[in-house]
Amino acid sequence: YENQLNEKLFISNLTTYRIHAVTESTALVSVSNYARGNKKLTDLVDDTPPLWTTLYLFEMSKQLRNELKVIYRPVSRLDIISGLEVRNSTMQGAYYTSLTTTPQDSAVINPSPKGGNEFNIWDVGVYSQGTWQVIRNMKITFGLRYDYNVVRNNDGFGSALSPRLAVVYSPGKFTLKAIYSRGIMNVSNWTKYSAVGNRIPNPTLKTENIQNIEVSAGFRLNKAFHADIAIYRDYIDNVVGTVSVEDSPGKVKNDNIGRFTITGIQGNAYYQYETFNAYFNFTYCDPRQTFSEAGEVDNRVGDISSFQFNVGADKLFFDQLNIDLRLNFVGNRVTGEGTTVPANFDTFPSTAILNGAITYSNKKIVPGLSLQLVCNNILNTRYFDPGTKAADGINSPTEILQRGRHFLLNLSYNF
Repeated sequence: YENQLNEKLFISNLTTYRIHAVTESTALVSVSNYARGNKKLTDLVDDTPPLWTTLYLFEMSKQLRNELKVIYRPVSRLDIISGLEVRNSTMQGAYYTSLTTTPQDSAVINPSPKGGNEFNIWDVGVYSQGTWQVIRNMKITFGLRYDYNVVRNNDGFGSALSPRLAVVYSPGKFTLKAIYSRGIMNVSNWTKYSAVGNRIPNPTLKTENIQNIEVSAGFRLNKAFHADIAIYRDYIDNVVGTVSVEDSPGKVKNDNIGRFTITGIQGNAYYQYETFNAYFNFTYCDPRQTFSEAGEVDNRVGDISSFQFNVGADKLFFDQLNIDLRLNFVGNRVTGEGTTVPANFDTFPSTAILNGAITYSNKKIVPGLSLQLVCNNILNTRYFDPGTKAADGINSPTEILQRGRHFLLNLSYNF
């Protein structure tokens, strides 16, 4: 529902219902062998061979969501946007897993969470943000969001406030910005309630929090060219990690133990002339873990490159044929000692990947219809990304091979 009630007031309401499912066609395949430590010396003496196991998974969650939004402009220099968001969800805590192909029918959660593996969740969010034009070329924006979360009757993170403040000053061809914001991310039900392996559930987990401070400057030379650069610092706390349980030897649980500080610079430049477009952007990032299960630390966050850039251009020919080329560069990614993945001793050098696309459309033949041929990794560069989780080469791979040259054919129609 949308309605422009008058020149100053606009109201909208959106209600959605969705179902998310991981069906029986999803499976985890693992090997039990000597290299991973699953097989012991006694198994070797008994000539026990390695064994491949397929574990089938099932998960289904449902959510009803309603958002009411109001946009109000009481005077020419003040704009206010406010809203109310309500969500009711039914979600699983852990995946239903089985060695058969029908985990929904045969799975057993052991140990089962208290009250069962289905959780009823209420989320309520109220927000308001106002933008005030102080003078002709200066605006101030202030926003505040309140979130409330309850799981069943007594769990959930409770209440949280997320403020945002921005000042924008635009003298002539320049634009200067200063921004402060705070945000939260609620942890998943699986992170809270799963008891897989030797893990003990921890329903008291809090939200992960981030505070962001950013200053930026932009410059528009003319209609064809503009550029901007931003410097930012993020403070992240309550990051979930795994810790040992003191009164339960051999057991672990998830807990809010981590803190990170991320400092970076990012820049963008754009050029447009008639049917030709070009862009360039780069990022420099120094992500640091400052607190872990070991206490105060200064670890470089592994897997993330310090420097990346992207450059691309596209040209329209004959008002029908568009040719696009893009180059993506990622600097070397550090792993190993002194990083957050100390067990991964592989090296990941810098990589440049060239991608392209050709799009054809003809308004005279079929208006709105376009045919596109995409080629990714045109030079067929062989490269790897760091492995997931601990990436120790035993329970998770140290590196993951990325796709070589491959093609996509897209046919689209705009009504």
